[in-house]
Order: sequence, then structure tokens, then C-alpha cells
Amino acid sequence: MTEFLDWLVTSDLGQQERARTNNHGSWCDFQLLALSQYCGNPEVGGEVAASILKNRLEKQFDEFGRQPEELARTKSYSYSVFNLSALVRSAIFAEIYGTDLSQQKGTASQLKLAIDYLIPFALDEKSWEYTQITGMNGSNRKMLLLLSYAQAKWPDERYENAIRSLRSRYPDSRYILTTSAFIRSQNEEKI
Repeated sequence: MTEFLDWLVTSDLGQQERARTNNHGSWCDFQLLALSQYCGNPEVGGEVAASILKNRLEKQFDEFGRQPEELARTKSYSYSVFNLSALVRSAIFAEIYGTDLSQQKGTASQLKLAIDYLIPFALDEKSWEYTQITGMNGSNRKMLLLLSYAQAKWPDERYENAIRSLRSRYPDSRYILTTSAFIRSQNEEKI
């Protein structure tokens, strides 16, 4: 793993992937954060965590929380959720290195804006207006992770209700394990 981390940091291919301003770069950051934590390399982890705001959050979203590079794809909803999943996971790791990506300049971050943008589509309150050549169910299952993060960072009944709705639609989703509603319901059942 240490060799892979070193390769990811120093190789031409690793550097090219990290420079990408779409899901490739986001997932590369996530791998770097996870590997630096696993390998005990806080220098790499700290540098990556500190760069996410500038390299990802300020570049990948528009003012409405949309992700233009992901919207250009044939599975635009799926890739929007996929990229945001990498960024939320990276935000969780970034906290280990003292970087809170849930706040930007004293306000809620682009992460919140992006999650809020996707909620009406996940709940079928709005029709997706971009190209999506496959169904959205797989991505809607993954929304449970994003909503759980949102509920933890910016507690709001809207997130809790969305979690409840998606849990009932996808009771077999492995992402249910990450939701506060699931954890609370399990604790209530034990009482």
C-alpha cells in the first residue's frame, strides 16, 4: 500500500488523474486520503485535505450545485452522485487532518448545495433534465450515504425525511447502514 501511495503521488499517471476536475480527480483524492491514513503518512493526507476546497469544491460545481463535467455524460445523474460520493468520503477523511469541508467562508459548503440539488430527483419530485441512459435506482441507493452526511453536518428534517423515504424504497441497500435514522431505529429496537 505504501508503494501504491508513493506511485499515486509521484507517477505521471497519478498526477494526471489528480489534476482532472471531474470524478477521476475526486476519487484520486479519496484514494490518497485513505491510503495516507492507512500507511501513516500525514504529510500526503494533510496536503490533499487542504487542497480539496480549491481543487474540487470551487471548480466542480456551479452556483446551483450542479456538476457541469458530470452533467455532460450519458449517465449524468449517476455520475453526479458518484462524484459527490467521492467528495463526501474525502470530506470525512479530511476532518482527520483538521479540514472541515462542510463549511466554506462561514457558510454551508458546495457539498450541501450539491446534495440539496440532487434530493428532488432522488425522491422523484422532479424529472431529471439531463441525459441518463440507464435507470437511477442504483444511484438513488447511494444517495443514502450523501443524505446521512448532510444530516450529520446540517441537521434538517428534510434530510431525515429523504433518508426515511429512500430507506423504504431500497430496504436492501447497504448504504442504509450509514444513516442516522437506521442507527437510531436499531437502538430503539434494543430498548
